[in-house]
Amino acid sequence: MFLDDDIYRVGGKDVAALAAALEDHSVSALIPERYPGNSVVCHAHRLGGGHQDVFASASGLGVRCDRDELAFFPNVYNEDWFFFADEAASHRIAKVGVSWQRKYDPYDDPGRAAREEFGDLIAEGLYARLDSNQGIWDVDAEYWREFIKSRMEFHRRVTEALGRVEDWHRDEAARARNSIRAAQDQLTKITPELCQKFVRLWQADQVKWRSYLTDLPSLDSLMAAFKFLDIEPAVCHRHSRSSRGS
Repeated sequence: MFLDDDIYRVGGKDVAALAAALEDHSVSALIPERYPGNSVVCHAHRLGGGHQDVFASASGLGVRCDRDELAFFPNVYNEDWFFFADEAASHRIAKVGVSWQRKYDPYDDPGRAAREEFGDLIAEGLYARLDSNQGIWDVDAEYWREFIKSRMEFHRRVTEALGRVEDWHRDEAARARNSIRAAQDQLTKITPELCQKFVRLWQADQVKWRSYLTDLPSLDSLMAAFKFLDIEPAVCHRHSRSSRGS
């Protein structure tokens, strides 16, 4: 189970539901409804009055690990979407409930939007193919050329919508526009060839990763696993009430 430290209102029943859903699915999810963890650009889209969906994420995720096709989290924004891309493509993600995410200011640093832009572009581009019942991997540089144009148009529409936000949200909308400009600037540096290269290398890494998993030994305890992975486990010393003098 993956659970972000800014997610709350998750109890034992939620954990049990995540686990139970893994009998029939590879991934199960609790999806935040209160201040969902979208990208900065998507938060700006919602602020401007746009309808913004919320999808599964690693903020509250159950994963069945006893399977050959287990993926990994690449070092890029939206790493969770890349992790369960195959499950999303084959509809093997089960939503079992909701969670709450602590509110934060997505526009405090325009650089955040710039850092997210590449991962957001790739993930949105691949998942857009699911909406049209197309293969998630059947993409090429020409596809990315057209999707980059669509992304630029999306940025433009969000910027225009932010200019129409009501007075009591004007300051927030102004900061959101600064973030959108940073994302737009980053987008101009991303080429279709770079997008396709990322997809190709990511797929190659998936093959290497699954080969690595196949070669892992079968160990009989958690401590043996920690030792094999060269991880020093934390030790929690529990004291009786009498030893604390209370």
